[in-house]
Amino acid sequence: MGTGSDFAEWRLHDAILDSVALEWASRSCVLTLEAFLEEAADAELCQIRFEGVTDLRVPHESPWSASVHVNGQSRRGSTFVIEMQSGDEILITAKTASLTVESRGGRTSG
Repeated sequence: MGTGSDFAEWRLHDAILDSVALEWASRSCVLTLEAFLEEAADAELCQIRFEGVTDLRVPHESPWSASVHVNGQSRRGSTFVIEMQSGDEILITAKTASLTVESRGGRTSG
């Protein structure tokens, strides 16, 4: 399963981003998405929680075309990068990131 501790190794390609929420007082950010965490399995509703957030950038310019799907993710120092298939990059500067699965059996793989 792609939910280990290494952010860059999580299976987020083709995940469907539902929402991005910043919790100001607690300095945390939660991304809710449906991700295909296991190969050839249905999507699972999950959340990525970032703690110790000091910066959040969420451009929605769609330079490549409109899309709600994740292309991939990486880490640049303390900045977590979610590249969308739209060409936008969501940047979250934070201390930690954790992924939790909310439910099993979401959308089916194509």
